[in-house]
Amino acid sequence: MSGSLNASLLIATIGAGLSCAFACGPLLTFFLGSWISVSDSDHRKGFLTVLQFLIGKSAVYMAAVAFSSIAGAEIQKKAMFLLGSKADIAFNIFLILLGGYFLFKVLHQKKCHTCKSSCGITDFNVTPLKVMLAGAAYALTPCYPMTVLMINAAMLPLTGALILGAAFSIASCINPLLFIGMFSGRMSQEMRKEISNAIQYFQIGLSGFFVALGSFGLSKVFGIL
Repeated sequence: MSGSLNASLLIATIGAGLSCAFACGPLLTFFLGSWISVSDSDHRKGFLTVLQFLIGKSAVYMAAVAFSSIAGAEIQKKAMFLLGSKADIAFNIFLILLGGYFLFKVLHQKKCHTCKSSCGITDFNVTPLKVMLAGAAYALTPCYPMTVLMINAAMLPLTGALILGAAFSIASCINPLLFIGMFSGRMSQEMRKEISNAIQYFQIGLSGFFVALGSFGLSKVFGIL
C-alpha cells in the first residue's frame, strides 16, 4: 500500500473496466435477456433492470478494492488462493434458488384458480433487490479484469483504492447489456400481446433451465463433470 494513485494506473483500471463491460458472456446475456422477456417489462424497465444488475456488480467491486487496500497484496493472494475457482459458486447457487423459486410460484399459480394475476407473470417479475443480488453474485465469479482491479487496489491507500474502484465500476457500466435489456423489455410487451396464453409455459421451461444451468455450473466447479 505504499504506492499512490496516478494517471497511468487510473487509465489502466478504466481500460480493465471497459473490457469487463464488453466481455459479458453468452450466459449473462441469456440470463438477463430471458428473465426480462418473460416478465412484465417494457424497454425502459428492461434498461433499468440491467442497470440495477450492474450496480449490484459494482457494490462487490467496491468491497473488493477496500479489502485489497486494507489487506495488502500478500493477504489478498492468500485469500484468492483459498477461494480459487470456487468463488463462482455464488452465481450458480443464485441461479438454482431463483429458478426453483420461480418454478414453485408459477406452478402454484397454475393450480390456483382464485389468484388475481394472469399467466403467472407477476411471479416472474424482476425486482431491484433480486437483480442487484444477481449482479453481486455474478461479480464474485473470478475474471481477469477484476483480478487487475484488486492487484492495482492493493498498491494504494484506501481512498485511492476506492477512487479506482469507482472508476472501474463506472467504466464497466458502459455495457452492451443495457441495449439487450431494452430489447428484451420490448419483447416482453410483444409476447404478452401475441402469445399471452403460452407465457406461463415459457416461464416454467426457463425456470427449469436456470436450475439446470446452476447445477451444471456447480458440477463443473466441484469436478463432478
